[in-house]
Amino acid sequence: MNNILYKKIILIMPSQKSKFSVMYNDYNDLYLGLKKIGFDSEVILLKTIEEYSKFPYFNVKELDIKDLNYIFLSEDQFFLTIDDFNIMNYFFRNKIKLKNLIIWSHYFYGQRFIFERYKKLWKENFGSPYQIKILNYIPFNFLKKNAEFYYIPLKNNRTIAQSLWTDLLLERVYNIFSEGILYIPIEQEYYNVNEYSKENRAMVFFGGKEDVDLFSLKKTVDLLKVIDPRIEFDYFGNEEIGLIFNKKYNENLEYLGKLERKDLSKEYSRHLFTISPIYNGNFEMVPVQSLLCGTPVITYLQPFIEVTGLSMLIANINNINEIKRKINYWINKDLKDDLEVMKNKILNNMDNKKIAMDLLYYLE
Repeated sequence: MNNILYKKIILIMPSQKSKFSVMYNDYNDLYLGLKKIGFDSEVILLKTIEEYSKFPYFNVKELDIKDLNYIFLSEDQFFLTIDDFNIMNYFFRNKIKLKNLIIWSHYFYGQRFIFERYKKLWKENFGSPYQIKILNYIPFNFLKKNAEFYYIPLKNNRTIAQSLWTDLLLERVYNIFSEGILYIPIEQEYYNVNEYSKENRAMVFFGGKEDVDLFSLKKTVDLLKVIDPRIEFDYFGNEEIGLIFNKKYNENLEYLGKLERKDLSKEYSRHLFTISPIYNGNFEMVPVQSLLCGTPVITYLQPFIEVTGLSMLIANINNINEIKRKINYWINKDLKDDLEVMKNKILNNMDNKKIAMDLLYYLE
């Protein structure tokens, strides 16, 4: 670490519509990690959309995206940003190529072009054809041409991935070889909740229409009702999708409202299980957060498995027999030791102090 060429890192964060955005959490936790190791950093909120929420954790400098070039004039600072749609378009149009910039690939634009299942899910869940159905008939080379805004800035600059899965897709789809993996940082203080008495309730997370699998959720809800007819269900996240689910399947999931992280952690802790029916995810944080708060999860096996490993505390939402077996385990066994092992495993990979140290290696 003695060869670091820069004395400060600027964390360039794209503006988000909601103050509850996971992206805001990520930047806050990375900033706190850098602070813990004594490395100077600053968060800049880049105004990439017209209507956005202020960064909720502390006051930050805000910058119009058109003025981004001005801060890049400083050669003694290091810059980190993510592959946000608007940022990547800006980099593409302005031919940004910097040695002191790293693009942290979170999103990976291209999954929905590759996997047929995304198109089918949309129709199954919401009764209408997927919006990009016409892309089925367009040659992949043409798609790649249209994706130049994305992969050319990655080729021109240094890139790191937020998961092995993202790293693999960058290589296989765009022939982009990243410099390595930097997992999402976690400030564990947000998940250090007092142990709550478990209530006979399950908690469901809803993302956007392009992410969620209502059909698998319905099968899971029906199964849980067979196992215990008295169980009740709450949900958080996208209120609209919850209302759609309730109406479509004549269910009565109760909306918990918008929750600050500490309050969300308390909700995880008091529920028996968390159900996250998110099909399209690069690195879903809901299962990780739930496990940190002492609650098993039923979910798709997303890239978060990279940090948790396969576990008796995680059930595959697409495998009814596995759900039955694991729920039986959760109900009849004291999970305290299992959950402690899981928490340590997650933090060994994602603790924000560790992530901050890992990031410094890229500054050499």
